[in-house]
Amino acid sequence: AGDDEPLTTLEAELAESATIPVHHVVLGERRPLTRNLVEVDVLPAGDAPLAQPGPDTFFYVLWPTGEEELPDGYSMADFQAQGPDGEVRGAYYTVRRIDPATGALTLWVQDHGTDGLGASLTHAAVGTRFALWGPRTGFAPPSDVAGVVLAADETGLAASASIIEHLAPSVRVVAVFDVADQACRAPMPDHPGLEVTWLHRDGRPPGTGTELADAVRALELGDDGWWAFGAAESRQVTAVRRHLRDDRGWLAERVFMTGYWRRPR
Repeated sequence: AGDDEPLTTLEAELAESATIPVHHVVLGERRPLTRNLVEVDVLPAGDAPLAQPGPDTFFYVLWPTGEEELPDGYSMADFQAQGPDGEVRGAYYTVRRIDPATGALTLWVQDHGTDGLGASLTHAAVGTRFALWGPRTGFAPPSDVAGVVLAADETGLAASASIIEHLAPSVRVVAVFDVADQACRAPMPDHPGLEVTWLHRDGRPPGTGTELADAVRALELGDDGWWAFGAAESRQVTAVRRHLRDDRGWLAERVFMTGYWRRPR
């Protein structure tokens, strides 16, 4: 409460969030990547670049569902102030790559048919205007990290690929990816230390089962010095986190697990 007291973690995050800008952007070209992922280009509507490349740079997509475009000066506070039936939808997406020359960025978006924000990004007309709030980052291992464990489903593949690209060639990278089937394996960057285990659901509903955590539990990782990143269904990454923290005894700051979505019970 005192002005001279240090900020709590939550206060610091809220203070930082209030300074993050909203960028007006334009929907660019799209390319099929796998059976259920689409590469989507996003172009800046102004002169300023959208973000610098980072291990897990992510934005909150702000998509107007009505006929009106978002006005200049639109902020995250405006979005949060709208009611439950507001005309702007939102969701987080991690950047797969950024073109430093043009400021354009590429997202990997799941194709959900005609429903949801993903459907808008994959099916709306090229040239449609919307906005991004960000950028933000979360996963920041030290430059001298010895090894990184990645655990993800389709929603976390873009972040995983970007992280792999930003790791030094000397780093051992052990990845476990849970996807629908072999046709849903997204291309990963070349890295001399990369070992990938692909888990195919083959009819198992996404976000169910213990296969992701079981595969991480079976990894032989050896010495200390590991960091972990996970991005998948909330309960599944929680199971991975509990194993790494409780069974292997990894420190909390070395385990970065994020529920990218939550399966209804």
